[in-house]
Amino acid sequence: MDKTNIGLTFRITADRFDTDLISQQLNIQPTKTRIKGNTISQNNTHKYTFTSWELGPTRKDSMDINDSLNQIIVLLKGKEDKLLAIKQQLHDVNFIFGFFVYVENSEIPSIYFETSSIAFINSIQAEIDIDFYINS
Repeated sequence: MDKTNIGLTFRITADRFDTDLISQQLNIQPTKTRIKGNTISQNNTHKYTFTSWELGPTRKDSMDINDSLNQIIVLLKGKEDKLLAIKQQLHDVNFIFGFFVYVENSEIPSIYFETSSIAFINSIQAEIDIDFYINS
């Protein structure tokens, strides 16, 4: 039987930027990068309309959204000044915590954010995006 689980990706997105430079500035290797203009897959001709540097996805069998969020925050904690410097350098950049909630067997997870998480997200001027996928 499948269980409800939550995935999270932290994304830095903008029109165009050097993803290697972000990796160097943060001293973190991304899980995935997307480059504007590159084809999305070998099987089609669709192209990315943006550039992104991503951490994740983390995916946990959990009923608490904070379990996934804390995994990413641990990697970024202490790098707030570097993240804000990136925001200054790339004027059209967005930081997004993108949650993917996969609901199984009508088990809806807890959706709340700990005060410390809200403070961190605010400190780097990030956005939150939550998508639900209801499977049963």
